[in-house]
Amino acid sequence: NFRKRKPFIAELPLDVWYLFTTDGVPDNLTSVEIRKVLIDSEGDPVKANHNLLQAAYDRSLDTNHFRSHPDDISSGIVFLLDQ
Repeated sequence: NFRKRKPFIAELPLDVWYLFTTDGVPDNLTSVEIRKVLIDSEGDPVKANHNLLQAAYDRSLDTNHFRSHPDDISSGIVFLLDQ
């Protein structure tokens, strides 16, 4: 029963990016492509998020590509700081 389960709680390292996406991102981009977009964003999480969404959206429109998949394409990057 879902209501009886204890929540999973984990301590997360600080100063690390955490990427959250809907399935539309990895449906359209491989993990290698996602990694390249993040690396090419030069450490800027806002730029990384924008570029990732743009790359997935562009791929979804490319009907000649076998990964092209119209879907919800959403992502967010969380960066935890030690303050």
